[in-house]
Amino acid sequence: MRRSWLVMVGIALGAALLFVAVRQVDWRAVASAVASVSPQWLLLAMFTTALAQGLFALRWYVLVGSAHGWSFHDAFDFLAIGALAGLVLPSRLSDVARAVAAGRYHSTSATSLFGTIVIERVLDVLMLVGFGVAVSSLMSVPAFMQGALATLLVVVILVVLVLWAGAQGPLGWLARWAGQWRGPGSRVHEWADRFLAGTGVIRERARIPKALLITLAGWICAAASASFVLAAFSAAAPWFGGAFAIVIINLAGILPAPPAGIGVYHYSAMVGVTPWMPDASRAFAFALVSHAMSILVVTVFGTWSLARKGLSLGGLRNLAEQGAAAKDPDGRPA
Repeated sequence: MRRSWLVMVGIALGAALLFVAVRQVDWRAVASAVASVSPQWLLLAMFTTALAQGLFALRWYVLVGSAHGWSFHDAFDFLAIGALAGLVLPSRLSDVARAVAAGRYHSTSATSLFGTIVIERVLDVLMLVGFGVAVSSLMSVPAFMQGALATLLVVVILVVLVLWAGAQGPLGWLARWAGQWRGPGSRVHEWADRFLAGTGVIRERARIPKALLITLAGWICAAASASFVLAAFSAAAPWFGGAFAIVIINLAGILPAPPAGIGVYHYSAMVGVTPWMPDASRAFAFALVSHAMSILVVTVFGTWSLARKGLSLGGLRNLAEQGAAAKDPDGRPA
């Protein structure tokens, strides 16, 4: 029931933001703007988008590969599969699908793998705040962006402290309390131990600095990709224009969203390029083209990786639903 409500909220929000995005759009102007796009800049944008995905796969390999005997190709395949799942699954379920699919394929705890994905998200939020602060020093930014970044900074510091404490901190206390409340047959302790084993990488000095540097490189590629799309539309944006755009887009990405982020992405992308593309039609054309480009990269890599692993999108949906229903990698119910 709770997941159904979240899905409904995401779809409603996406529809509302899409309506707001297109209500002042002139579709002929949109078509004209798309037709005038420079293919050379788009190719550069596509290349840097693909490079960013490869870097994020390298980050996951650094976080989890050595502990489970994975290769970089394994990390890349399941990250690409998870990204593809995000095109057809509601918001947040793609990470669940990635963890459960990789866990079953490699006979590894999906809960532990999900713990490493949580660390990825922590690193991404840290980078989001860092990019936001950097952009704020270079240009005037909206008040909502400043407030959101300040709130995220406080939240991520608290999350890092909680994860760093591990079993001796709030997560351990919560797991022990839940285990006592659910009785001696509960497997809460087992799940908590697996999750804490995954998030425990945050205390490993050999891996976290590497993962943080790779995250920085990935975000630079993402910002460069947005800048290249701006250049494709001949927008007079400064060199940090793409960074501003991805900060706005990723801030909106925290909200519940429908599959592929439809509506949420388009509205936030328009806001992100408004300083240099004030015309709503051209800004919406930017959102359409950048979104389509991202979907193309995700679809090509994800389909290739699905074929390599012998999986299907239908199977991924079932795995995501099972994982969200708190089933372990062997499918045993909670």
